[in-house]
Amino acid sequence: MRKSIVPITALLLAALLTGCGGASSLLPNSFAGSYTGTLQKGADVGNASLTIGSDGTTTGTMLDTTTTTLVTINGTVNVLGVVTGTSVSNALSGTTTGTFTQTQGGLNGTITTVINGVTSIYTLTLTPTSIS
Repeated sequence: MRKSIVPITALLLAALLTGCGGASSLLPNSFAGSYTGTLQKGADVGNASLTIGSDGTTTGTMLDTTTTTLVTINGTVNVLGVVTGTSVSNALSGTTTGTFTQTQGGLNGTITTVINGVTSIYTLTLTPTSIS
């Protein structure tokens, strides 16, 4: 009797994880928290802030102080650090993609922002202000 319970339990656990989107959806996103820091795009510099929820939902702003361009970001960061979302700058909207990596004491990332066919690559250096 005991031998038949183990395969059934394993099958039920597999079905549960599949139904929930896999094990990764059960774990909090390791990037979750609030971050502030700087941005650089060529000779342009500025400030950035991002908030990443435990589910990966991301909101933030980037202000290029050289050109006074404000970019608002909404999207997600998955557990591997891949960013996808939308960006709005000067009433134009486009797509945002990129990758974040964690380093000791912070987070670094590159975001590629495409707004109506114009591509801007911002390198962000962010420090956690609070970790979820």
